[in-house]
Amino acid sequence: NYIWIRDAEKNNLVVGTQARILYQDEEGRINIALKFNEMVRKGEVGPIMIGRDHHDVSGTDSPFRETANIKDGSNVMADMAVQCYAGNAARGMSLVALHNGGGVGIGKAVNGGFGLVLDGSERVDNVIKSGIA
Repeated sequence: NYIWIRDAEKNNLVVGTQARILYQDEEGRINIALKFNEMVRKGEVGPIMIGRDHHDVSGTDSPFRETANIKDGSNVMADMAVQCYAGNAARGMSLVALHNGGGVGIGKAVNGGFGLVLDGSERVDNVIKSGIA
């Protein structure tokens, strides 16, 4: 990811699907978001919106996928996604989402996700540290 970001000007960037996904571990996600927020603070770029869909496994409940191996009848519950949704709101995300679908079909999964506007503020630095993990 570092090489991709370092050489971004050479990559003929596009808006949309080809540019929307960045796979990174927790430390990498936090460091990248903090750097982007610093760039906004310094006026190098305008505000940036980052987000996570399904917020890892903790934000998705689907008896056809994530919770398929739970045999006590609770595999159809939405507790993980709802807790993720509520946690994202409590941590100060700019946008929180509770939605369904997630690749298995509408009504067959409940997902939690978030969006965070990086505005350059110290408050957002703190949200990044507590919520991007």
